[in-house]
Amino acid sequence: MNSLALERVQSWTTEYANHESQYFYRVLDPDFTHIEAILSHESGKLLDDLSEEERKQVRDLAEERVLHDAYGLPWDVINELESSRTDILSALQVINSAMNSRWGHGFGLIFAEVSGSAFERMLGLASALGLAVQMHRPVIISWGPVSGTGKAGVAQRLGLYFEESLVDGANVGDEQDRAHMFSIKQWKCQTDVETCMDWDKAYGRIAEYRTGNDEDIIANLLDGKIVGKSHLLLRLSGSLARVPKQLKIRALSQLIPSGKMIELVQSMREKTTGSLGIFLGAGMKPKAIKAVASRVEKITKPQNLGVFIIGSNTDDVRMLRQLLSDYSVAKAEELDEPSRVNESAEQALTRSLAEIYALGLFCKDIINDGKVPATVLELTDLLRGVKLLNRV
Repeated sequence: MNSLALERVQSWTTEYANHESQYFYRVLDPDFTHIEAILSHESGKLLDDLSEEERKQVRDLAEERVLHDAYGLPWDVINELESSRTDILSALQVINSAMNSRWGHGFGLIFAEVSGSAFERMLGLASALGLAVQMHRPVIISWGPVSGTGKAGVAQRLGLYFEESLVDGANVGDEQDRAHMFSIKQWKCQTDVETCMDWDKAYGRIAEYRTGNDEDIIANLLDGKIVGKSHLLLRLSGSLARVPKQLKIRALSQLIPSGKMIELVQSMREKTTGSLGIFLGAGMKPKAIKAVASRVEKITKPQNLGVFIIGSNTDDVRMLRQLLSDYSVAKAEELDEPSRVNESAEQALTRSLAEIYALGLFCKDIINDGKVPATVLELTDLLRGVKLLNRV
């Protein structure tokens, strides 16, 4: 910071004179073995000569250079950060003091870009946060592009759906179980990291994993078996098998929905708490849907139980809601309202996230029928775990 400040001050000669400390000395014995040095003039701090705006510029630039030069964060990542650089530096500085970490060498941290459906993104978040807790490393999250029907993906902020930073953790008592999460607006290196080294050599320190690849690359990096690599980039559209279920549950319990999503989840909570949840997978024929309705009615009618129905196919969901109209807490007509038909990709994703929260956290029991995606089965199971953990 001092070297950066010197670029903004007067000449070296003037600054030397202004920042010279002066002492006088007193000999305490004839043998000159005890000498006392007394400060008669103390220099001021170099940054004190700068304006408040200049000091802030110097601090910001110094933090950026430390993040890039010392910790190896690419400039693209630093420029896209939505979280406090000071908080990130604090998290990085305690890495080496973390207990039970077997990370290979250097100041490794985790980058994660989550993409795909609402369910795949949630599982990706749970896996990245769970791995960060397991390895005692901060994680920097990018919410991958969101695309509507027939449209190219548009970069979006994590903050549209969840709080952008988790510095102190939430709902977790033990420091070692807390995730330290930060966010960036977008992950700009959309090709492989080796190609991105052409404009920033810092990318060369990153080992990359994509959903569907062999997860051994993660284990090899953590064990220090990949020469020259210290950071891990996870491009996730789903779950990581190597992250234990309990860590994913704890990670999901720490996520804090954004204000807009909290409102939607809360409105669904009021309708769905204590109801029977139903998820209809793909491939359901009308006869099979009628059979589901008949079976569910035998359960709900004696208990006067509400039913919350969502699924993969809108027409199938509409039909089952109509057949169970006396019990359905979400009506079939809602699917045809203009606000639903004309919703944006962001609105559709927010709704899907709120629906899966309601299904997993608030419904009394869940029935799955048809070809239910594995992502839905895993995510609802994890959310049931969150429910037990937090006693929702």
